[in-house]
Amino acid sequence: MMDDRGRLAQLVARFLHTEEVISSSLVSPTEYPAVMVRRAVREFLAGLGHLGEGLRLWITAPKLMFIGAVPAVIVAIALGAVLVWLGFSVQGVVGWGTPYAEGWDPPWRDAFRGLLAVTIMLGGIVLGVVCFTVLTLMVGAPFYDRIRLEVDRRAGAPPTPPQRGAWHEFWRMLRDGVRTVLPAILVGALLLPLGFVPVIGQAAVAVLSAVFGGWFVAVELTGSAGDARGLTLTQRRRILRAWLPRTLGLGLGVYLLFLLPFGPVFAMPAAVAGATLLLRAVRDEPVAMPRPSTTQSRPPKA
Repeated sequence: MMDDRGRLAQLVARFLHTEEVISSSLVSPTEYPAVMVRRAVREFLAGLGHLGEGLRLWITAPKLMFIGAVPAVIVAIALGAVLVWLGFSVQGVVGWGTPYAEGWDPPWRDAFRGLLAVTIMLGGIVLGVVCFTVLTLMVGAPFYDRIRLEVDRRAGAPPTPPQRGAWHEFWRMLRDGVRTVLPAILVGALLLPLGFVPVIGQAAVAVLSAVFGGWFVAVELTGSAGDARGLTLTQRRRILRAWLPRTLGLGLGVYLLFLLPFGPVFAMPAAVAGATLLLRAVRDEPVAMPRPSTTQSRPPKA
């Protein structure tokens, strides 16, 4: 039994990058869970730290960040209008979609439709955040490439991006965006039945929506940095999945900031910078960004 538990702990440890700690003779099998939890928490906080470094660029490179906020304003206004419409219309949509509930007792009918409306709104928020990320990155691709380039320049050893045409980049972003949005829709559909469980189901849907939403956002945000390193979407997913706690630290932080008033506009440029640092970190590239001197603080040319 102990051997089985030990092998299971080794597998989980390898996933959380704690294998070198658990392999030490100083750690007993009973301490495996505590070691893995501590390491996962440290990695999660490291992901939040990457986002914090991105937010710091509002102080050290404000002009560049303001430029990056412009596409976010445009897309946020459009998607915000859609979410507001959904909020005012969801009850009517639920009533139209559930005519079979008309004959139910009013308390049961109202409770059922209320749970369905809340679940639809939670799913709409997740899909809205993911679509906002995808569309904003497409609209503001040149601006966010400049932010990524600035982060790479400050952290050192910026990669030489492959020479590709503008249309190739557009179709790459469109293809990757679709491959990110479709799984988000599927996750929302799978979480829908869980929303019918009173109280607990709603809380579970909210938490799981944030986790999956954070994952999708983190994957999409690393697109510019990954493309500069010749990584495909599949390769980025594989790399980030191997560093899941750190990836979720960044992704959840961005997801929650996107839910705040004016949060998407303020956080989007910082999220791109933080995602660049995340990808650098998991690829064992330098991530320290010393504050540039006055003569070096101008935004780089694309």
